[in-house]
Amino acid sequence: MKSNRQLIPTLVIALAALLLGSLLPLSNVFGQGGQPPAAQDAASPDAVDAAVGTAFTYQGNLRKSDQPVNVNCSFQFSLWDALTGGAQKGTTQIVNNTQVRAGTFSVQLDFGNQFTGDARWLQTAVQCAGDGGYVTLSPRQSLNAVPYAVGLRPGAVMQSAAPGDAFFVEKTAANSNAIHGKGTATGSIGVWGEGVNNTGVYGLSQGGKGVWGKSTSESGVYGVSESWAGVWGESTGASGVVGVSAGQFNGGVYGVNTGKGYGVYGKAPNSAGVFGESTDWIGVYGKSTNHTGVVGESDSNDGVRGTTTAPYHIGVKGVANRSGSVGVWGESSANIGVYGQSDAPLTGAALWGKNTAGGIALKAEGNAVQSQDKAGLPKAMLYINAAGQIVRCYNGVTGSSSVPCGFTSAKDTAGGYGSFQVDFGFLVTSRFASITQVQSYGSDIWQHWAYIKRLSGTTALVESSYEENRAVTGCGTNPFCEAGPADFILYLY
Repeated sequence: MKSNRQLIPTLVIALAALLLGSLLPLSNVFGQGGQPPAAQDAASPDAVDAAVGTAFTYQGNLRKSDQPVNVNCSFQFSLWDALTGGAQKGTTQIVNNTQVRAGTFSVQLDFGNQFTGDARWLQTAVQCAGDGGYVTLSPRQSLNAVPYAVGLRPGAVMQSAAPGDAFFVEKTAANSNAIHGKGTATGSIGVWGEGVNNTGVYGLSQGGKGVWGKSTSESGVYGVSESWAGVWGESTGASGVVGVSAGQFNGGVYGVNTGKGYGVYGKAPNSAGVFGESTDWIGVYGKSTNHTGVVGESDSNDGVRGTTTAPYHIGVKGVANRSGSVGVWGESSANIGVYGQSDAPLTGAALWGKNTAGGIALKAEGNAVQSQDKAGLPKAMLYINAAGQIVRCYNGVTGSSSVPCGFTSAKDTAGGYGSFQVDFGFLVTSRFASITQVQSYGSDIWQHWAYIKRLSGTTALVESSYEENRAVTGCGTNPFCEAGPADFILYLY
């Protein structure tokens, strides 16, 4: 059947009426004998606020042979994503026995939430009294911006298949918010950001806060991401993310990881990965049930820095309450695992170990090394035998314990029968030295001795000898006679 009908759309939804949720019946709009709607009683159930649906009013003008139609007709409406061809969106809407007067008709259509930001076209098929079947009118009618008001109803989802923003809001007035999210009900969230493969909430600021979240009883900002950052804050002039909490034992920024990742992850190429500052409590608090509470990583500065200005308080504190657990663990594959520095004289300590239960305050599984210009640990320990050979040693400057540990030792023939000269390789004249003689002979030894004659430059001159009992050995006419040099142990502090 060849179509000689023409459909002229004249009205597609009244935006203000839709947003108010109170579209008037079209019989009242066009004055076709209907009565104005009665005012609703405030106590009536109809007066209760309801969410706006996805239905909208479509009005058209139907002409046949260039004359307006004045009979009842039935319509089939379908929604498409292209002018020709394309894919249908939603289900076909069938409206039977619709009154058409002077060519004008009005219908209610509801394709569901099909207006998500992409273009839509309406296809109409009509069958009027006396027709043998439905006639599809051409071309399809483009639906312009007004039906997209359904995307603003409560619970609506705005999405865009093309790159760019699905929704953009800009506020140019000073001290005002482009978007303000407020959740007043228990468990509700002011702004919820969720990213499946990217960032849940992204805040960028050139001079202020990238993202500002404030709550008097719950989370100021709560971000959830399946594969990356739940909350990402970036700023070129101030703080990327600021967390403020006034409650005791509550976190300004609270990071929880229930899997095997990080509760809080901080990384900075030129500054502090995570910076925590507190005047009365903890600068940074990290808690994890299966892994690391806080991990700080930096390419050129501090991975984690804890600072406190209050007396007798702690910049970084690690607490371990289970057997075998560690309060603070420092690990490095190339340098220092834990580094402690104190600028306080005498009473200050760069590293303080305390055990209140009588156990070990400081334990080293490996060499303990201290620079040669500082007091404390021994700088040298040597076991030297009677031949002047280094048998065992430890170099506290280099940490070496492999013989000869960087030292040299030899018998000094010019100094006497039991004279030895030991060269440490570093200046020893300002140090303290101690020596112990080792009796490595039989019971005929009458007496033995070892002493340091002189410290000069990098060397120490040592005397070590023993005397035998004449009655036992018959070594001479003298009741006691010197038999030879003795082994000794030399300490340098």
